[in-house]
Amino acid sequence: MPRRLLTLTLTLAVALGAALALGGCEQRRVKEFKAAQSRLATDPHALDGHFRANVTLCRTISRKSGYPIGAGTEFEMREKSQVEALVEVADVKPGEVNMFHLVWIKPGEKEVFRRYAEVKVEPRESGYEAVIQWKKADDLHYLRTETQEVETPSFRLEMSLDTSLKRDREPGDWSFRVYFNRELLIEQPFTLSGA
Repeated sequence: MPRRLLTLTLTLAVALGAALALGGCEQRRVKEFKAAQSRLATDPHALDGHFRANVTLCRTISRKSGYPIGAGTEFEMREKSQVEALVEVADVKPGEVNMFHLVWIKPGEKEVFRRYAEVKVEPRESGYEAVIQWKKADDLHYLRTETQEVETPSFRLEMSLDTSLKRDREPGDWSFRVYFNRELLIEQPFTLSGA
């Protein structure tokens, strides 16, 4: 084998090995989360102290209390309506930057809308600060930063889907997906019905 080809092959092998090793850490956290989540029925404390995430779908989120209003998995399209997704993430490792993709999927498994955020939680004198940087895949210059002061290493992400009749959304079985560092973490199905 020519020396140049051997060098190229070794370089690619090392790069692939490094990518798999780095990716394996993230996959391990997702696998641990899913395994603990499956034990929740028999052990309500399976996720205590471990990385965890929860999705709540609702009509709106109270700006005063922060609680979901009209939570459920069945939503009717109206003259003016929307479905809100509230993603609550807890027990993240402080100092790490984590990527989250939030995706609405319509019937037929077609993506409708995606949001992307990089999140870093840092300890502060009194609790933690979550810095969320919202980005757009189609606009490399877009950046909107949001900060949340929290007591524990946790944060919330919110995303809405306009289901007003003028949007002419397809009724049927939809889903909301949360990807954590490019791995599917949660898929929450819901039904959207016509007026």
